[in-house]
Amino acid sequence: MTHYNILLWKQESTRLSTEKQIKDFFSKLNIIGKKIKSIKILGRDYDHDREGVEELAFLQLEKVLSEKQAKEKAEFSNIPKDLMFYRIAEVDEPIVIELNDGRRLEILILELDNTVYADVNKISPDATWDINSANVNGNVIFSPCTGKTIKAVEFPVHKHSFGQEEEYQQIPDVLIRLEDGTGLKIEGWLDFCDIECVDSKNQPLKISFKDLKKGLHNKEDE
Repeated sequence: MTHYNILLWKQESTRLSTEKQIKDFFSKLNIIGKKIKSIKILGRDYDHDREGVEELAFLQLEKVLSEKQAKEKAEFSNIPKDLMFYRIAEVDEPIVIELNDGRRLEILILELDNTVYADVNKISPDATWDINSANVNGNVIFSPCTGKTIKAVEFPVHKHSFGQEEEYQQIPDVLIRLEDGTGLKIEGWLDFCDIECVDSKNQPLKISFKDLKKGLHNKEDE
């Protein structure tokens, strides 16, 4: 495995800070009609370390159980196999989307930087984490998005609410729409980047804990 340097990658990657720059980049990239072969999460997915999984489980279980029962059931080894989780990852390192033409799109959106960092084939195929060790197999959590043809690339803009004030985000999301209407949405949130597998109405799809667990490799769970 090769450790890449995220600071160097960010410095050398294409930095996009306006909607026009983002649209022009993807227009030149010409990925319409290509298939997503794989999706790699290089670093840590903070939603799916042990603490994150247990917290997400507890938030669901406390709606139907007492607090004590919910805490017990939310322990990693006790989480019900049929409990559903959103197919969302929260990262601070790029994800790598491998296409069937051999290109690997590397992308990271950071809202606080007001920047989409993107490049192609700059990170070694066998590269591993730089900041925190990877803990999720992207091909498992985003399985509805792999093996499908890209139909369009969309750039939705939504409002963030801060107290009673509403502000438009400064840079749009990147939504890779697939042949069956599902999509892979990439959006910045403060100094993190959220990756979501969504349906045709842009609602996040879900995965059972039984299937999710197959893609988790937290050291503390071994």
